[in-house]
Amino acid sequence: MQVALLIITAILLIVFLGLAIMSYIMFCSFLKREKKGTDTDAEFENLPEQWKLKYRPVYEHKKAERAWFLSLPYKELQVKSDGYTLNGYYLSQQSKKTAIILHGHKRDALDEAGEIRFYYDMGYNIFIPDIRSHGKSQGKYIGMGCVDRGDIIKWIDLLHDNNESDCGFILVGFSMGGATALALSGNIDLPPSVAAIISHSSFTSIKELMSSVIKMKPTLIKNLLIFGFEIWCKLLVGYGFNDNTPEQGVQKSKTPIMIIHGAKDNLVPLYMSEKLFSLCISEKAYWVDENAGHDMVGWYEKEVYQSQIRAFLNKYVK
Repeated sequence: MQVALLIITAILLIVFLGLAIMSYIMFCSFLKREKKGTDTDAEFENLPEQWKLKYRPVYEHKKAERAWFLSLPYKELQVKSDGYTLNGYYLSQQSKKTAIILHGHKRDALDEAGEIRFYYDMGYNIFIPDIRSHGKSQGKYIGMGCVDRGDIIKWIDLLHDNNESDCGFILVGFSMGGATALALSGNIDLPPSVAAIISHSSFTSIKELMSSVIKMKPTLIKNLLIFGFEIWCKLLVGYGFNDNTPEQGVQKSKTPIMIIHGAKDNLVPLYMSEKLFSLCISEKAYWVDENAGHDMVGWYEKEVYQSQIRAFLNKYVK
């Protein structure tokens, strides 16, 4: 009996250690920042041929728009938050309205350059921050919107202080950036100068996102891995998967919100945007690009996409 008990205890210990190690590897791969100085050209060229063939037009477009933005008279701004120095790029048109554009997971501010020209051409000042632990901003771990909400408020305060006190803002977020904007939408500290929020491809919560991303059976093992992932997140970053989620934010929001999603999104399923829209209590709009995958919304139906956004902003931003 004693030998059998020892064997069972050893097996349980091995299983526990295995799950702890696997969940830590998941945590590091998803929430630990990328090394600085990534060569995006080399990174793209190392993709499988079928991916390069499919996405080269998108990549070349973003690369050209990035070069366009860098040719303009922008200035870099910094702000301190939780001991970290955060970086952002501000391009003024002496306008009374500013678009704050939030990038996605493991990207940087200039990766959304493909969207900047649209808002620039509508007469907006442009501000694009490197979200904490991305680009030139300091940080070791990624906040997924849970810790980044306060950073965005500090950026808005800084823009107000930089002689923009009578300026109105919109938040435009992509994937993780969209989730950040939606999580922030219900924050009582969100300044009333934020007139509208546009969220692309946002997830409902990190827990629900992980459950969708991790393709593993049996379900018990998957749930245990997600549980372990969250424990590491709480220990090393300080937040849990149910802290300040986008779905919690939209249930308290007073800011008009437009939710946009691609019907063929294989990373963040369409049902998440449908759920967010149904839970949202503020004035709201919803548009689905039937042909788009993740972070491809507007690529196939550009004119319709832009007309939907213009109609929404014309209603709430003066």
